[in-house]
Amino acid sequence: QTEHLQWVPFVEYRYQYWVRDLVQYREIFQHHAGVAGLLAQWRASPAWTLEGEVGCGSMIYAQIDLPQLGFFETLGNRALWTLGVSASYQITNHWRAVASVRHDQYRYGQSATSNGFIEPASTTKQTNTLLGIEYQF
Repeated sequence: QTEHLQWVPFVEYRYQYWVRDLVQYREIFQHHAGVAGLLAQWRASPAWTLEGEVGCGSMIYAQIDLPQLGFFETLGNRALWTLGVSASYQITNHWRAVASVRHDQYRYGQSATSNGFIEPASTTKQTNTLLGIEYQF
């Protein structure tokens, strides 16, 4: 029945700030991003809801900073995408159990040479899983 299935287009803004402390120095990566996508939600039964989402977009203002080495550069705007699935089970009117997996992938472009350093182009892949209990009011 189609009333149990809905398609939700979405647009989102993201900001990521990532710090990696190494023995010699600290790396700070950050970027903004715009993403557009589609979420499908299916109510399989009164208790079960299944979701899937796909999105793609572009980084904006990606940059790296190594304060101890005097290196700060932009990394270019590159594509990113995301793919996720989730399932939830309605335990009571207010409580539900949720499980989800989301995979994100994005690339940083190569930096210009600065202070004798260069950051090469790279790809980051992140997979996040969630198991939880939600309370709805």
